[in-house]
Amino acid sequence: MRIRYSFTTDLEDAFSAVEFHMNKYAKRNSLDSSIKAIIEKIKVEDPDLLEALEDIDALREDLAKLDMLLAETTEIFKACVSATLPEAADKEKELLVEEQENTAAHEVKLPESTGWTIDDTREQLKKSKEYRELQKGLAQIGEFAQNLNRMRKQDAEKIEKLQG
Repeated sequence: MRIRYSFTTDLEDAFSAVEFHMNKYAKRNSLDSSIKAIIEKIKVEDPDLLEALEDIDALREDLAKLDMLLAETTEIFKACVSATLPEAADKEKELLVEEQENTAAHEVKLPESTGWTIDDTREQLKKSKEYRELQKGLAQIGEFAQNLNRMRKQDAEKIEKLQG
């Protein structure tokens, strides 16, 4: 079972937390070797398709976990940029403006005055259409993960029937 949790940390510690979670994922999952294992199972003269299906289901679950990790990392990095925007170098500001132009449909206006706090920005974000869409997207990802688990169980039942 997967859960979502959050914690507050100093800005400079956020990167080590992201690094920790990415390293943890990388140690547990090798997408490259999983794909190669599937290829090896199907390129033989008499392929074991049932085992390949199990491997494919497991790989899809790993991909869903990676996608969620990357989405969360993106949000953390955006929060870091938002928190440092008043002090950011001109180049960083240009990159942020460029990113916002590229994703104009999902643009969230940040306050220009440094008198605003992060909490003010969070409240503004929560009121935005983009935030509601993000919440819907997260719910869809959760449903996707549940569907993957349901499919995996169904495949396991089919395999049992075929073997039994």
